[in-house]
Amino acid sequence: MSKQSILLVEDSPELCLLVSTILEPSYHFISSNSISDAKEKIKDNKFDLIILDIELTDGDGFSLCMWLKNQSKTTAIPIIFLTNRSSPYDKVLGFTLGAEDYIQKPIEPLEFKARVGARLRRNNDLNDSSTSIGFVAGPFRVELNMGKIYMKNVEGNESSLELTHKEYKLLVYFLQNRDRVLTRGQILDKVWDQTMNVTDRTVDSHVYTIRKKMGSYAHLIESIPKEGYMFKSSLGSL
Repeated sequence: MSKQSILLVEDSPELCLLVSTILEPSYHFISSNSISDAKEKIKDNKFDLIILDIELTDGDGFSLCMWLKNQSKTTAIPIIFLTNRSSPYDKVLGFTLGAEDYIQKPIEPLEFKARVGARLRRNNDLNDSSTSIGFVAGPFRVELNMGKIYMKNVEGNESSLELTHKEYKLLVYFLQNRDRVLTRGQILDKVWDQTMNVTDRTVDSHVYTIRKKMGSYAHLIESIPKEGYMFKSSLGSL
């Protein structure tokens, strides 16, 4: 069985050497010291996991993460941020952009290897299991066949959102149409049976309850005056 392949995007030679020492016995390891070089390596190789620093010589890891999640070849690859930055804002932004984990430097070798291995195993389970049909959108993971939506907190821990059937359908619709303005009419047609006697207020009341359950991510559902709603894929300001 071939080794799983990991790309580290990090401009510190010392840290690259340390991570290589930790991972190379078990995984095929490649490092890159810039965003431009990382994109070239991604073009020429298939990776099972990408580890990103945030502060890089030619940009930031958040921008690279957004780029990766918007490319068909890389959108499903799990991403781990490895960084000195420890603010709650940075953590929330990392998870909102779709990262699977957020690890602060300096690293403890055994814990680091365990967290890398856990993310790779979980990704394999999702790919191999026919019961794990769904998708990931920022800090949200949707299991379509189970009718469940999971949300990560700033520490990266998942919890299941307690949603009614209509709230679940509405949030899935938002997540599948991120950064698109959805009119109340479109939402009613998609989420509610067109023969049901419901009004625009029905949509508004369901959005209100979903926002409450989303906690610190509530602002991602943006009200668009005289039109409807838009679910933002980027965090914006907290």
